[in-house]
Amino acid sequence: MKKLIILRHAKSSWNDLNEIDIKRKLSNRGKKQLPEIGDFIKKNIAYPDIFITSPAKRAKKTASAIADYIDFDRARIINDIRVYEGDITIFKKILSEISDSFEVVYLCGHNPGLSEVVKEITRKNDIDIPTGGVYEIELDIISWKNEVTNKGRIINTFFPSKKEQSPVE
Repeated sequence: MKKLIILRHAKSSWNDLNEIDIKRKLSNRGKKQLPEIGDFIKKNIAYPDIFITSPAKRAKKTASAIADYIDFDRARIINDIRVYEGDITIFKKILSEISDSFEVVYLCGHNPGLSEVVKEITRKNDIDIPTGGVYEIELDIISWKNEVTNKGRIINTFFPSKKEQSPVE
């Protein structure tokens, strides 16, 4: 069994409408979400073997903050431009490139791509990950090279804007 932790970046700022998307920062609300997200992950989610993030400023800040909360070395976070605008085909490619020595993979990025990943892996069509949302998915695979479609089961979620967590049965 492998585990995939999907983390959508915390709430971003729209203060400067002239700023290019990849450089958008976290909003004050997003910065306030980080301790809540970090605390939940530290207490409830498996520790990562590998942490991959979009290089967008808001995603990198989210990934770095979470790494700090769980004592994961920031220098080990992998920035992958494909995560920035990735669709399900790209995310499957990224997962297939992961070494089988890694059991727990964290993936920090954006919608709609991340919601597509959860839908594809879990067969649940009502997924729309809010900012700062976390999905812990257990995958019925032994290798990251295996097909992941319909192979996952959501075992935990967290949504900071709703201040709720729910182990999923």
